[in-house]
Amino acid sequence: MFGQNVSENTLPDFVFERVLYIKNNQSTGSSFAIEKDGRTLILTAKHLFPNVRENDSINFEVMQNKSWRIIKGIARLHSNANLDALVIDLGYSFFNNKRYDDFLNVDGNIVFGDNCFFFGYPLSLHTMMSPIEIDGYPLPLIKKAIFSGQMESNGLLSPFLDGNNTPGFSGGPIFIKSYEKGNWNWSLMGLISGYYIQTNTISTAQGLWSYNENSGIISVSDIIYIKQIINNIK
Repeated sequence: MFGQNVSENTLPDFVFERVLYIKNNQSTGSSFAIEKDGRTLILTAKHLFPNVRENDSINFEVMQNKSWRIIKGIARLHSNANLDALVIDLGYSFFNNKRYDDFLNVDGNIVFGDNCFFFGYPLSLHTMMSPIEIDGYPLPLIKKAIFSGQMESNGLLSPFLDGNNTPGFSGGPIFIKSYEKGNWNWSLMGLISGYYIQTNTISTAQGLWSYNENSGIISVSDIIYIKQIINNIK
């Protein structure tokens, strides 16, 4: 990718082309665009759109050419309200029918300790290397984590990654590379949801004080459930 290697292999260029920097009101975050039946679906974190409901018509903004472009779409949600994922159906091809391989058809096989790569715009930052933009859309930053495990909570399996998530990555895609049917393939593991907060207590002359910090445990919205939303879109 633009002269940069990720691990031992290079991620496909169009992964970077499809990560979009978005804003809803004053909240900014990350997203990933896919194509389905000739129209674009924007995948992102639901918490960026407070109080959003199924079939809501929503307006949000995408950064292009260093300014915010207003986009409209229809909200699609999972039946389990605890899933921090939102699919926005634009109803048309945002990229003018640019062809992409469909990662949703690739089932990733992940094991403990596998590398995961996630993309987004932490602290409103983006990549400052050539090319800085593709079609006017700023290139995201990329970070690496490892798959730590998963737990079941509120009726959902929640994968855990060990890594340093930064505000702004919310809604950004996570990719893994796995071996399937004789081939190595990149697959979409899910979306960044957030991180677990660790509360510490210290003793001072004024007594005990508590403070919060990033635990290094990243929470993920699993692609399994995002696929279920997408498959219900007619």
